[in-house]
Amino acid sequence: SISNLSDTLPEASTLLDLLRFRAEKDGRHPHLKFLTADGHVSVLTFGELWDRARRAAAGMASLGLVTGERVAVLALTGPDFFVAFVGVLCAGGVPVPIYPPVRLDDLDGYVRRQSRILRSAGAAFIVSDPQFKAAAELLCTATPSLRESATVDSLTNGGAGFFCVESPPELGLIQYTSGSTGDPKGVALTHANLLANIQAISETAVRAGLRPSDVAVSWMPLYHDFGLIGTWMGVGICAGLTIVMMSPVDFLTRPASWLWAIDRFRANAVATTTFALNHVTRRVSDDQLAGIDLSSVKFAALGAEPIRVSAIDDFCRRFEPYGFRRSAFTPAYGLAETCVAVTFALGGPKGPRVDNVDADRLAADRRAVPADPGARVRSLVSVGTPIGGQQVRVVGATDPGHGPVAERHEGRVLIRGKSVMAGYFGRPEATAAVRIGDWLDTGDLGYLADGELFITGRVKDLIIKAGRNYHPQDIEHAVGELPGVRKGCVVAFGEDMADQGDGIEGGEGIVVVAETVTAVAGHDELKALIRAAVVETTGTSVDDVVLAPRGSVLKTSSGKLRRQETRQAYRDGTLGKGTAGRWRLAATMARLGWHRARTSADRCRQRVVGAYIAGMAMLLVLLSAGSTVWLRGRATAWRSARHTIALLFAATGMSFRRTGVPLPDGQALYVSNHPTDMDPLLLVSAFERPVSMTGKGRLFNGLFGVVAGRLGVIALDPGSLESSLASYGRMQALLEEGESIHIFPEGERRDAPGIYPFRLGAFKLAASAGIPIVPLALKGPREVMRGRPYRPAALEVEVLPAVRLECDPADLAALAKGRAEIRRMIADATGEPLLDVRGFTKPAVRDSVATRFTTWGGRRGTRSR
Repeated sequence: SISNLSDTLPEASTLLDLLRFRAEKDGRHPHLKFLTADGHVSVLTFGELWDRARRAAAGMASLGLVTGERVAVLALTGPDFFVAFVGVLCAGGVPVPIYPPVRLDDLDGYVRRQSRILRSAGAAFIVSDPQFKAAAELLCTATPSLRESATVDSLTNGGAGFFCVESPPELGLIQYTSGSTGDPKGVALTHANLLANIQAISETAVRAGLRPSDVAVSWMPLYHDFGLIGTWMGVGICAGLTIVMMSPVDFLTRPASWLWAIDRFRANAVATTTFALNHVTRRVSDDQLAGIDLSSVKFAALGAEPIRVSAIDDFCRRFEPYGFRRSAFTPAYGLAETCVAVTFALGGPKGPRVDNVDADRLAADRRAVPADPGARVRSLVSVGTPIGGQQVRVVGATDPGHGPVAERHEGRVLIRGKSVMAGYFGRPEATAAVRIGDWLDTGDLGYLADGELFITGRVKDLIIKAGRNYHPQDIEHAVGELPGVRKGCVVAFGEDMADQGDGIEGGEGIVVVAETVTAVAGHDELKALIRAAVVETTGTSVDDVVLAPRGSVLKTSSGKLRRQETRQAYRDGTLGKGTAGRWRLAATMARLGWHRARTSADRCRQRVVGAYIAGMAMLLVLLSAGSTVWLRGRATAWRSARHTIALLFAATGMSFRRTGVPLPDGQALYVSNHPTDMDPLLLVSAFERPVSMTGKGRLFNGLFGVVAGRLGVIALDPGSLESSLASYGRMQALLEEGESIHIFPEGERRDAPGIYPFRLGAFKLAASAGIPIVPLALKGPREVMRGRPYRPAALEVEVLPAVRLECDPADLAALAKGRAEIRRMIADATGEPLLDVRGFTKPAVRDSVATRFTTWGGRRGTRSR
């Protein structure tokens, strides 16, 4: 059985809280099933997803991902997408899903469109499927902010262990709609936005009769809010259903596979669109349906684009004989700016509610009046009532600031609620443009009837001819039904006809662009049919008809019509004119080759420069070892070590400074974060007088051991209880002798950035000795040691205000409180996240100084893994 989230959701503050809960309580539950084209099924449980995602997060963190940085996720529907997405969250990043390339001949156009999105998001990393590694590299060449490109395999197989931030950033996702092309606007969704919406979706699913033991089948793309948030997060994570994931490409090429997946897995829930209903109805033959059973479906969410009654009728007429019930259809309305869902219309026994209104009254005076017999009818489907405490208001279409209009009056649809976005990422002016007080202007037109919402169209797509309002969707649907026209490949828009000539009168007219499947000889007859269909549908004439070849009507990655771009192509006279795809592809591949050649050259330069730096480091270690052996006294050896370290920093282009409050004159216990193996160099540079420090036992081997011994380093082996107790006694004795000591309370150093859980020993020592604890924040060494191309680094030790623990050493609660305070101080000073102790395992640590140094050198740029 799977746990019920109803008791935990009010306490959850991030998606990670829900995923952690699922992993801990329902780790063996089959969360996702992936169905391939050949029928093979692989399973990903909650526990496996959580473990693999934290491994990926450790890989990202070891590459230097900083909390709050944006990470592009480029992957097909499969385990890698989910591991990458959750991994970004665990690493403290903000995922930015982008759609994969579809056509090789448009690879250059794909890179241009997606690089605009990535520049808008300021993405620093891109994580991809192995098959899209080349595309990711091309995006890196076109996007200056991208500094790392990696595959999921390279992140999870790097041996960096598990990683999860304790306090992820407020921002949970940046969502670019499929129409984000020339001027991309990223919808910034916080964890609070997402939780509010997916909880509302889950509650709606429960009201529809779904249970956690049920199964859903989805072909929806994961870069689309309907697939990512509505299906995966809402139905899968929150409601707990097992989701069978299909490739969108498989659905498009073999639509019957979706129906057979419903039959095979006895699916109880599906998500679909008007386009999908038409696609299945027309493309699936009777022979492909022999023996199929669709009776298991009780919840069929229908949305993402205008819902047409004819699509529902045709689908039911075709598939009710195979068990599908009309009552399963649940029309929904939403938009990316509200995560995904605003309203749902749970179907009654007769299915979705349909409102037949007088089309002429709606066009003339925006009144949705029930049609009388003989009137021109426009049939609209109810998308229901708001969910999750959201509010819907309809205001004047031309004067939205003057309050709501009456029921059955068409106007702009406004939304208010916890699911509404924080804003467009980095676009305050665009955010302000869609705000009306505390309401969000959706850009949609609609009306309310009996409290239910009906959507009539988009404000920007509305065609106004001779003072009457026409919605392009109605024209496109009517024309698309004609023989010889490619269904779904028709665009209607308004255009100023004043300068068109040829006897066309001025003012806005109606233009129809339709892709055809007929021979050129029949085009005149087809144009006449199109004009007649427009008159019959709208009562007005069409001003221009353009018949174009396949591919002329522009669409988004999710199949939505790009009316504005098609209109611009009409104005420019470029409709149906192909581009030099082969030449552009050749240029794109040449750029990829140049990028790879430059990367190889950079790696060679890194090795050369790294070898120089490693040699300098070893030479200075020899000098330091010799001086500390021959010089008398610990203080003299300490000064010699500080001079040697200063020479090392100067020889490698690094600078060092100590900031913050002055060091105390008296005895103190110092604690700091432990980002890298070079931390002792910073500490020796920071202390003018000798301070006893703890160090791993391996430091006492060879020449390093000579230096460490003369400087008073205390050997420590955290993996041995006996060694730890002996070291603890040695530190107690030094404190009793009046010495100051330094301890790394994190214990082991780890590659992934962040402040790891502190051990209690240092705080107990300070309380026992009655001396203050002085926190130190070490900054900069991770920039040097994490494997980026070398650049001169600014190293810093910030001295924070001392904290005195006024408590009994046996009072563990008080010690823990002081520990938490100091840990937070260091985290705030370094800007690194507090890392979660739950489910943490120690990552592998790369110990070779020479191996570290050979990664130095080379240009500041992007690496591919």
